[in-house]
This record gives sequence, structure tokens and C-alpha cells, in this order.
Amino acid sequence: MNGNEAYSNERTDLALGEVLIEGNRARRKHGDAPLATDAELITVLVEEVGEVAKAYNQLKPDEFRKELVQVASVAIRHLAGDLTFSSKP
Repeated sequence: MNGNEAYSNERTDLALGEVLIEGNRARRKHGDAPLATDAELITVLVEEVGEVAKAYNQLKPDEFRKELVQVASVAIRHLAGDLTFSSKP
């Protein structure tokens, strides 16, 4: 691989499917409105990462995975332009 090929295998495809499902669930729950400020985006990401750490420390593998999927979902929504990155305070 030279870095330009798409990385894919069955486990990766399943994980990405989980992330897409989570993104849809989050949109139904919270709506499609973009976050208004950088601080809101960072707050959401940090809160989700904190939940990953909590699940890890409590030795809860199912919760750990669920929270990792939520982190990935927030990151992908941002990368896809659904969450606006701005210079607003």
C-alpha cells in the first residue's frame, strides 16, 4: 500500500457501519444543526473521550466500544462538514 488505497477489511467495514448507525441515531436525537462554536465541538469530543476512559477504567468492554463509536461519529460528522469549525468564541 502506498497510502492512496482505501483500507478495508470486514472488521473495519463493520466498525464504520456502527459509526454511521450512531451518526444517524445522534441526528434523530439532537437534530442536524451544526455546533455553533469551536468550544462546543471540543466540549462534545472531550465529553465522549471522557466516557471512553471511564468505561475502560471500569472494565466495561461493551460500554468502551459504544463510547469509541460515539467519538468516531462526532469526528466524522465534523470531517464531513456537519459540524461547523469556526472562529467564534
